[in-house]
Amino acid sequence: MKTKPIFLNLTLLALLAGCSGNSLLGDPNITGTTATLAIAGTHHLENGNALVPHADGTKTFTNDLGYEIVLEEAAVNWKTLRLLSSGEDPECEGGNDPKLEINRSENLLDEDLLAHVLAEHEIPRVAYCSYEIELAPGLITVQASKYHAEENHVGGHEPITESFYLTGSWSQGGIGGEFHFHSTESFTVEGIFHSAEEEEGPHPFHFHEGESEKQILFGIAYDRLFQGIDFQTADAETLSEKVKENFHHAIHQHLGAIHEDMAGH
Repeated sequence: MKTKPIFLNLTLLALLAGCSGNSLLGDPNITGTTATLAIAGTHHLENGNALVPHADGTKTFTNDLGYEIVLEEAAVNWKTLRLLSSGEDPECEGGNDPKLEINRSENLLDEDLLAHVLAEHEIPRVAYCSYEIELAPGLITVQASKYHAEENHVGGHEPITESFYLTGSWSQGGIGGEFHFHSTESFTVEGIFHSAEEEEGPHPFHFHEGESEKQILFGIAYDRLFQGIDFQTADAETLSEKVKENFHHAIHQHLGAIHEDMAGH
């Protein structure tokens, strides 16, 4: 039986539909000063497509320098998410910047374009213009999602002892080798919230009238992590630092397509 992903019982369209742009600040129809936020993760190729793994679970792709890469192990540890309530948009008034604990890993060899819940928190009901994601080692035992505590779903991984690790092999022109890139240092990736409607560009994340819970979906374009990686001209430590730099471009607020099973339980 195919295991379906962990996901909150929220309306899928609320995640993918564009915001109206109407401010909720000061709206007398809104009750309560906090709301529930589900932080979710997914992964895919940089072009937005899903890559089907081999029978042994590995994934193969080619980077921008023509190296064929076989990814054998790959995990990222989401440590914290900080929401920033100040910004250029007039909705983002500042003064509320919650730092939310995640401390859960994502296995990049899991099926692409499936979304899974990483954490759930109560947050101030204000507008947020940007975010900071900290990747760092984590050793705390994480309880299963309260929605599926009895099941072992895709994405339900405990923290790893590294910020990230990527292991596999490479080949080009009859030459090949193995790689192991990793980091035990914490680092932060920054981003600006956008609307699902591309023409609207940057758009604050906020709660609409009647919404008491919502979700943010972050994606990792894992092949982007290998952009500019020349296996034959640099040592493993230098290349690991390059991979770390690539995370700043690979992690993003995901607003594209997701697997149709995402809405199921």
